[in-house]
Amino acid sequence: FSQDYIENTQARSISDVTKFDAAVSLSASNFLGENNSFNIRGITPDFDTGQKIDGLNLRSRAKDFPLEHVERVEILKGAGGFLYGFGAPGGIINYVLKRPTDEFTASLNTQVMDSGLFLVHGDVGGRWGPDDQFGFRVNAVREAGDTYIEDGSSYRKSASIALDWRITPDLLWQGNAL
Repeated sequence: FSQDYIENTQARSISDVTKFDAAVSLSASNFLGENNSFNIRGITPDFDTGQKIDGLNLRSRAKDFPLEHVERVEILKGAGGFLYGFGAPGGIINYVLKRPTDEFTASLNTQVMDSGLFLVHGDVGGRWGPDDQFGFRVNAVREAGDTYIEDGSSYRKSASIALDWRITPDLLWQGNAL
């Protein structure tokens, strides 16, 4: 699922991204519990190997990653999931983080829902230095307010930074923090 798809559908969670994919289903909602959890082809992704960030294992109790920090979401189902071993028979989810942009970019997104839930998200990226060899991308999001569930509320905040250094045309150093 590309960044354009995520933005055009105003997806805030993996359940929003995959709502039209019959192979991925929500098994618990973050409006009722601590976070969303889901199944791929009827099987919950393995805790140790079912979720990845840039292809590396993500061990987290939370099964719903903040999409404001991602360039795209890749879901490998069925035989494609076996690329990562037999621990993921239903499939795996790989979150590809946003990277520094060649041109300066800045955006501010706000959403207000009828229940009183408010979201603000900022995204800034670009390059500087001789031959634009240093790059950065900073994302921050905050969401708070009431949900459509009686006496329910939601609160989340997160931030990420991605840095890179083009040491030579063929050598790139990258660092991420979330």
